[in-house]
Amino acid sequence: MPLALQTPTAPVIDTRLAALEARMSHFLPPDHDEIRALLADADRLARSDALEASHLRGRIHTLTGDRPQVDYWFANARRLHDDWRAAFNHASCLASLGYFSDAAGLTSRFLSNETGTLASTVSLAVIVLDLEGAVVAYDALRRASLEPRGLDPCFAPLALEVLHGYELPVHRARSALDVMGQVLREERLRWVGPAPRLFAHCDQDFASVLYELRLPVSIDTSIALSNRLHLRLFDAGLLLQGFVMDFVGTDPASPAQVLSTPLIRVV
Repeated sequence: MPLALQTPTAPVIDTRLAALEARMSHFLPPDHDEIRALLADADRLARSDALEASHLRGRIHTLTGDRPQVDYWFANARRLHDDWRAAFNHASCLASLGYFSDAAGLTSRFLSNETGTLASTVSLAVIVLDLEGAVVAYDALRRASLEPRGLDPCFAPLALEVLHGYELPVHRARSALDVMGQVLREERLRWVGPAPRLFAHCDQDFASVLYELRLPVSIDTSIALSNRLHLRLFDAGLLLQGFVMDFVGTDPASPAQVLSTPLIRVV
């Protein structure tokens, strides 16, 4: 009589999922062996811990680029326990898929939580350009004498100053980011590193915000993708003064660059 398969714990599945995320340069097909194995383990976990299984399923489907399944499983997680963590994980996965505006629509649910979690979650709000929410969160952390982790806290207020100087609503900048995400999904590409490269400069002579995504492609390919992005932005009326976006190629032959940590660590 065959032995019953042991039910894996959520931390064990999480470790395997994080390892797969770190190796990925493109979204995987849904029938990929590791995706199927992770989903099977999540199914077994659901019998004893439906909440953690829902979180894990949402993250697993992110690796195949399956937005409807991502939305379904995080909606299920919120139905089981509607807390800041469900919103944060959902927003993180949407940002990984390039749906920046939709991710920004969830930030208020985790930025309104107690300051103890803000230090590790506020960077996601910056990445999806919820700059106003991020500034409020940074102020709360400062009053509580807590240090934010991740991105430079000076970026959000300075970026807001630049965009306001151009009379550019932040939601327009996010719409431009959504076009960037569309180009990534067409190529089934995932970006490299824990965060984009963000830079804001403002003085009497020049002001701009730079948003760069590193990709596991050659420099020539990243230039071609940037050109496609800029043409798409021009056609959509979203080639915005003061807000510059580009793709930057890394050397695909360098494991140190491609095998990086996930874009946003899910808690």
